Amino acid sequence: MKKQKKVLDDHKQIGKKFIPPLLQLGNFQDVDWQTIMIPELIWIGLINEMYGIKKGADLSLALPHEVHLIKI
Repeated sequence: MKKQKKVLDDHKQIGKKFIPPLLQLGNFQDVDWQTIMIPELIWIGLINEMYGIKKGADLSLALPHEVHLIKI
């Protein structure tokens, strides 16, 4: 007979806190949706509307690579 897993078996207990598996992988930071994510999603939507889904996706993925290559 197979032993049934407990609900928090995959969580790591530190004192009284239980840390979920995703947070055990690394140091995560919260994202400010209003100032970072929503404007970015609007720009991606506008690019997709102007160039189409395929070309817009290619442009959206290429942009961070191009910006990263610029030396200031």
